[in-house]
Amino acid sequence: MSSDFTMNSASIARIVRDLEGRLRLDKIYLIDDDTYSFKLYRYGSGSEEWVYHVGRWICRTSYEVPKPKTPPPKIMALRKSIGTVYIERAYQRGFERILVIEGTSDRGEPVKIVLEMFSDGNLIVEKSGKIIYAHRHGAWRHREIKLGIPYTFPPERPNVRKLSPESFKEIAKSTRRDLVRFLAVELGLGGELAEEACARALVSKEKRAGELSDEEITRILNTIKDIIKECEKSEAGYAYFDNDKLVSIVPIKLRVYAEKGLRIVEFGSIHKAIEELALKPYLMREHEVREIKTRIEEKYNIILRQQREALERLLSKANEYRMIADKAYEHFSELNSAFEIIKKAFKENNTSVLNKAKEMGILKELNTRENYVVIYVPRGDFSIRLYLDKSIHESISEYYSRAKDYEERAERLKRSIEEIKEKLQEELKKAKIQEVSKKKKERVFWFERFKWFLSSNGHIVVAGKDAKTNEEVVRRYLDEKDLYVHADIHGAPSVVIKSMGRDIDEETIREACEFAVYHSRAWGRIYAADAYWVYPHQVTKTPNPGEYLPVGAFVIKGRRNYLHNLKVQCGVGLVRIEGHEKLMCGPVSAIKKHSDDYLIIAPGDIDKNTFAKVLSEVYGFDTSYVLSILPPGSIEILEYRGEKAKTVWEKLKGART
Repeated sequence: MSSDFTMNSASIARIVRDLEGRLRLDKIYLIDDDTYSFKLYRYGSGSEEWVYHVGRWICRTSYEVPKPKTPPPKIMALRKSIGTVYIERAYQRGFERILVIEGTSDRGEPVKIVLEMFSDGNLIVEKSGKIIYAHRHGAWRHREIKLGIPYTFPPERPNVRKLSPESFKEIAKSTRRDLVRFLAVELGLGGELAEEACARALVSKEKRAGELSDEEITRILNTIKDIIKECEKSEAGYAYFDNDKLVSIVPIKLRVYAEKGLRIVEFGSIHKAIEELALKPYLMREHEVREIKTRIEEKYNIILRQQREALERLLSKANEYRMIADKAYEHFSELNSAFEIIKKAFKENNTSVLNKAKEMGILKELNTRENYVVIYVPRGDFSIRLYLDKSIHESISEYYSRAKDYEERAERLKRSIEEIKEKLQEELKKAKIQEVSKKKKERVFWFERFKWFLSSNGHIVVAGKDAKTNEEVVRRYLDEKDLYVHADIHGAPSVVIKSMGRDIDEETIREACEFAVYHSRAWGRIYAADAYWVYPHQVTKTPNPGEYLPVGAFVIKGRRNYLHNLKVQCGVGLVRIEGHEKLMCGPVSAIKKHSDDYLIIAPGDIDKNTFAKVLSEVYGFDTSYVLSILPPGSIEILEYRGEKAKTVWEKLKGART
């Protein structure tokens, strides 16, 4: 996995809440060596998928989790053994990092699934009182995990949920640990919850647990229980980062991390936080990509380092030869004089002159085989090789030629280095992160065939997308207790407010009228418009004498109830309907009521197709679906809330039609 994040006991207490209700376990998958997927069915809302990373975390997800084409034999055997399991209860053992799911197989046999999230973790399946599957087998001091024997829980620590001040005091008196370690280890809170309890109770974490006063014991114990209750009731998730490193994901805000200045990111639920920060990186195989990229970079870095070192040598040689040639002409008179004297002495075999030149340091080398001398010029502080059978100009010219040769070789090497860099980037691109998409089998509700939204008070409101669906939405879905809405502008869709067995409130009517306005031709043309609502019996397909009604058009009889000056704006964001996450485009008030991650939009200068494409990429819905729910015309983003919405805004803040 991409993160070392591990759930604490309070987070498990929160997760257990979402395993309540009528549930059925249909299948278990082994995704990789340490990751399982549970396919559940919740009566009344449909399929759910939960992913468990052994020993670390579990969450519900709406992402498409890839499954092995051929399940391992042990998983096939497990599926065959337990069949379908009807879940009767799920609970946390004490306040341990242990989650237990109990139920009955379709054959009537009791089944218990235990998720141990401490140490290296484990997953154990027991049927009819005997272990039939274990992720890890082993023997410990107090228990053994192996096939064919009953499952035994590890020794239980005191359950802080039920602990009395007297029992707390008795346990504390028997330890020599300081308070924070006592809470973390002996009461099983773990480090972060132990520190949080100390901080909230205003009791020094360094104080010896056995030295606490009765008042401090009561305060710390009540604080712990309050933290647990707060976690269990929380509907949010909070991720804490130290720079870019994920430190923790919890269902509540922690004072200890705020005091340390850690960056906090809020999510709509702890499931969403774990899904985005732990599961999604795994599905995208970021860890594998990083390993591949590291190997590629290491290979190319060695080659590039060698090439750069060779380049430095070539440039150094070119500079050296050019500098010698330049100095030779700068001190030409002195060099020429010494060369002529040495050249004459060599021809006349005058060893006395040659020896004296050597003693003076002017003659550095005399090579009779290759017929050259090396002369040192003191005033210029350089040495140069001059050939005895060539003119001095020819010898100097050869230095320029050599410098040019090294420079040309250096240029070729530079091009080679650039080519190697390009190859490196090509290979890194090949190791790209795979796309993660929303489930293709996500439940599709009847109203998604139309334009729709969920009102602030829970009424479904639908509108036609074209003439045909305008006709259908009225003829098929406008019932006796519903209401009909229409914008007071030509070309607007027919809108139906479903009563859902309740009276339709004024807020829902206003939102439906806004809905009718921003899905009409008013978008991009006027700032505000009017809309009206009527009862179903006022909507008829019978035309006035001499008139013809095309498909999708209706006649309204009687009084119309108008709402005036409705702003042409709306919101788009994530909402959850019967356990399923949907992207909804609705009135601002409805969006803000139901969504924690949304954008408020109005007519503007961002192309609708561009906007839809970015929404699709960030939120994980098909572009065609996104386009179908948006109002007509270009977009302007007025405000946003949430991490995904912020990403959309950042991607589009420079975009214009």
